[in-house]
Amino acid sequence: MKKVMQLLPRITLKQLSVFVSIYQTGSTSRASEELNLSQSAVSSALTELEARLQMPLFERVGRRLNQHPNAHPIYIQAQAIQAPL
Repeated sequence: MKKVMQLLPRITLKQLSVFVSIYQTGSTSRASEELNLSQSAVSSALTELEARLQMPLFERVGRRLNQHPNAHPIYIQAQAIQAPL
């Protein structure tokens, strides 16, 4: 698995914020409310992030998003990146 730090030039803070919010809430609709973004903007940011990382981060089960095993290491690094902000 590629390290997130190597991909940073291609990952936006918006994508990281969306990812962290979905990781914590388990839902694009709750993440969109938390971030004050449309649900389609949240879904698009997640899709773009997964494409850039070339790996799934969530498993879609009905309307819920379950964390994929790939998600946890990305979440830890995303929190470290966001902490100084």
